[in-house]
Amino acid sequence: MTEAERRELVERYKQERIRQVNLTAPKSAIYGKEDMLNLPRHRVLHKCHNFEECPLCYKCRAYDPKYESCRRCVLAKEGLLCDTSYHRTDIINRMITRERIDLDAKEQQRAV
Repeated sequence: MTEAERRELVERYKQERIRQVNLTAPKSAIYGKEDMLNLPRHRVLHKCHNFEECPLCYKCRAYDPKYESCRRCVLAKEGLLCDTSYHRTDIINRMITRERIDLDAKEQQRAV
């Protein structure tokens, strides 16, 4: 692959895939429906090593009814379990944007 082909491929990738989201929210804004100081993770801290927090609803994603410890859990009794049929990993990956690091930025700065 030549350098020109590589640059063209990088530019096409940037146009198709990379999106920039600039968000400024006031510190007083509350976006969650739950009390953010009383989340389910605070109830199982140091009690359940299988707890996995859903990034969308903040509930437990790792519930498995075949384990006795999960059935006896405080979160299971209170119904604070994530509905994993809707909050699947592939959907979460599409909803949550991650920062992308441009590896070619240093090379372009050196060339200029």
